[in-house]
Amino acid sequence: MLCADQNFDIAQVIRFFRSEPGELIIYYELEESEKSSSRGIVEVSPDTHRVTRFLEKPQDRLTASRLASVVFYCLQRDTLSHLSDFLRLQPQASFGRFWEWLVNEKQLDVFGMKLPTGFQLIGQVGLSDYTKWLTHYSTKQQDNPAKPITYRSFARVGLMGNPSDGFNGKTIAMSISNFWAEVTLVESQTLVLVPHPLNDPTEFGSLQDLFCISRKEGYLGGLRLLQATCKKFYQFCSKQGIALTKQNFTLKYDTNIPRQVGLAGSSAIVSATLKCLMKFYNITDNDLPKPIRANFILNVETDELFITAGLQDRVVQVYEGLVYMDFSKNLMAEQGYGNYVSMDMSVLPHFWLAYLSDPSDSGRIHSNIRQRWLSGESSYGK
Repeated sequence: MLCADQNFDIAQVIRFFRSEPGELIIYYELEESEKSSSRGIVEVSPDTHRVTRFLEKPQDRLTASRLASVVFYCLQRDTLSHLSDFLRLQPQASFGRFWEWLVNEKQLDVFGMKLPTGFQLIGQVGLSDYTKWLTHYSTKQQDNPAKPITYRSFARVGLMGNPSDGFNGKTIAMSISNFWAEVTLVESQTLVLVPHPLNDPTEFGSLQDLFCISRKEGYLGGLRLLQATCKKFYQFCSKQGIALTKQNFTLKYDTNIPRQVGLAGSSAIVSATLKCLMKFYNITDNDLPKPIRANFILNVETDELFITAGLQDRVVQVYEGLVYMDFSKNLMAEQGYGNYVSMDMSVLPHFWLAYLSDPSDSGRIHSNIRQRWLSGESSYGK
């Protein structure tokens, strides 16, 4: 087996294997040029990660799955005895046939973990094949050095229903391109989070400068958002059965979104960081669909950083443009997210956006609204 990135996190694979009550198959998504008839193909439940069917080099149209085994398996000790039983039945069969028998006939609990990368060599290959591909990768890296990955996420304005996203209501909101958070990721030897010179200052011209900057900007800059997003991303991929390659990177951010005025500046940084991580690790929309992505961004802020927030801002920053959102209780309970519909922004009139240059803490103002709503308070006076 030769991975296109030549390296992936074995420790993450072992942790996932130990967390599931069964065997483990590593798989990847076939490229367009690859035929399923040349690989062992797996069908995997997206909810449980259980391998529901294994087909060794299937004929065309026998399965719609494009998920291929990479001949990397983890077996429980007690399962090894099945190998002897299988060889008595099929002494000349391949190892792929053994897994086909385990999954389809014995119906053992077998789970799948995805590697979001390509593979060139699988199965019985010679040393010359490995040498050729290693030379190819080395030349490719020299000729094509890693380019920076940069993404923006935009501020948002709530038009109707705000803040009923936290109370099973309906809202309409839109993103505004005037204000944005931009994150840049570039591959590096070690993982580095670069402080923003204004939002995460570590040097000051004087004690008075420290006083003025701290009074206006506070103590909670964007660096914590980068770190929390990275931590949650690794945790999400591990839980979802996605084995990441062992690559390091440097992250830096910039933003012109006014602070503490309710324009979703924090979630914009998280959203842009997530876009960079997905691109860097080849995580697709199928791996992390848009509705789940909005939940992810919210969880970074609420679970990791204890920021009071709702889904509306994150949904708009994921979908962008003008979005109608229904957060009804039944929808949230059944599917874990609401109903989100993109709308035509051309029907809107022109808007003027006004905000204070020296605002109070918007998060502190909203911090107890949900608790007051849950306790049955009917009106919210100042």
